[in-house]
Amino acid sequence: STADHAPETVAIWLTQRLLGRIVPPVLNWLETADNVARQNTGLQSFRQEAAKAEHKPQPPVIPNPNGQSWVAQTIQFKSGPNQMRLEFAAGPEVRAAMVLPMQNTRQWLGIVFHAYKAAGWPLDIWPDWMKEAGAPPAPSGQSVRH
Repeated sequence: STADHAPETVAIWLTQRLLGRIVPPVLNWLETADNVARQNTGLQSFRQEAAKAEHKPQPPVIPNPNGQSWVAQTIQFKSGPNQMRLEFAAGPEVRAAMVLPMQNTRQWLGIVFHAYKAAGWPLDIWPDWMKEAGAPPAPSGQSVRH
C-alpha cells in the first residue's frame, strides 16, 4: 500500500514477474549513481546495512476496504542523479507513482528483498551484496564463517 498526497490510500499489488523486471534496473542505478563499482560488494553491503539501520519503524499503511486496489500491469523506471521514480499502471486511467531518494530506494529494496525471501521466490536477481546485507546477524558470542 502507498499513501499518496491525498488522504486516500491505494493498494498496488506487484507480481513476482513484474518485480523481477524492475529490480535489476533499480539495483544497477544504485550501483552507478552511488559511484561505487559493481565489484565493490563490501561497500554496497555496508551502505545497504546503513540504510536498513536508518529505516525508522512506522505503522503499516492500512488500505481502506472501499478504496482503490489493483494489480500493476506495468512499471516504468526513471532516474536522476539522486532519486528514482517508479510509475505503476493497470491501464491508461489507473496510475500511481513513487519517488524515492537513494537512501529510501535502498530501504524499499530491503523490503522487497525480505518479501522475496518470505515468499520463497528465487533470489537469482539479487546481487551478493544485497544477500549479505539481508543476512540475519550472528548470535551473540558466535562468529560467522563464509
